[in-house]
Amino acid sequence: MYQIDNATVAASQPPSTAQGATGYFTDGNPASNIPATIVPAEWLNSVMMELMNAVTGSGQTLNKAAFNQLWTAIQNASQNTGVTPPQFDNTTKTATTAFVQRALGNYQGARILSAPTVLNAADAGRSITLVAGSSATLPPYSSVPVGSAISFLNADSAAKTVTASGTDKLYLPVLGGGFTTSGTSLTMLAGDSVTFVATAAQWEFVQGTALLSNSSGVFGASMTATNGFQKLPSGLIIQWMAVSVSSASGVAITFPIAFPSASFTATAMDGGLTAYSYGISSGTTTGAVINARQGATAVTGAGFLILIGH
Repeated sequence: MYQIDNATVAASQPPSTAQGATGYFTDGNPASNIPATIVPAEWLNSVMMELMNAVTGSGQTLNKAAFNQLWTAIQNASQNTGVTPPQFDNTTKTATTAFVQRALGNYQGARILSAPTVLNAADAGRSITLVAGSSATLPPYSSVPVGSAISFLNADSAAKTVTASGTDKLYLPVLGGGFTTSGTSLTMLAGDSVTFVATAAQWEFVQGTALLSNSSGVFGASMTATNGFQKLPSGLIIQWMAVSVSSASGVAITFPIAFPSASFTATAMDGGLTAYSYGISSGTTTGAVINARQGATAVTGAGFLILIGH
């Protein structure tokens, strides 16, 4: 298909005339004094431009030596081989199946990081796998549209860190329950997953197993050697702590965390070879008084306490 190009062409398209009475071509009839239809340049230009626009609109370049460009344009239109709009495009452009697949929750791509990496806006919508030697810094939340998501998986046996960019803050779970709006990094244990979503103010932790290791709000833990706790999905809480009875009359202790509803039982044991026995009294959901005895004699000593409640 090509645009007419001989020596008699006009340099610019002549203006269109007013719409006349519509009809059909005729060869005329001299016997009946009926003239043949005159084919004006305006009509020929109209047909030529319609065909040219169909070809160029399908992404092709006019080629004088090609005679199937209109057919190719029709095939392209019927197969909908259109251009996929860019990620986060919210105009009224026609969406290709690739755009719809991405918008319906499928990841737009995936990356495996094996070294400390600073992500950018192009990583929004990706699944990021962290392996040995890696860490990740999120792109600035302001560089991506609100609602953009990035998911992470720690595929290494060692902990990995996801860090906010610059002065950005992260909305993160905290030990003891609840969330903080001033987090700067998240530690992912082996096998942990997490998804961050950009808001108008920060990146927000929305889902993932990292919630279990970073928050005791639902069921989490503080795995320290001397004082810690484990929350279970049923609501049961197991706590442990080291105690020092520095007074023969007993000492008041505070549990690692308060039981939300009740303290069921507490068991104390000697921390050495002295075979002291320990008594617990005045127990509440937050603490108790502990005494040490050797036989009937009140003594001082060190021991361990196991608590169960909910």
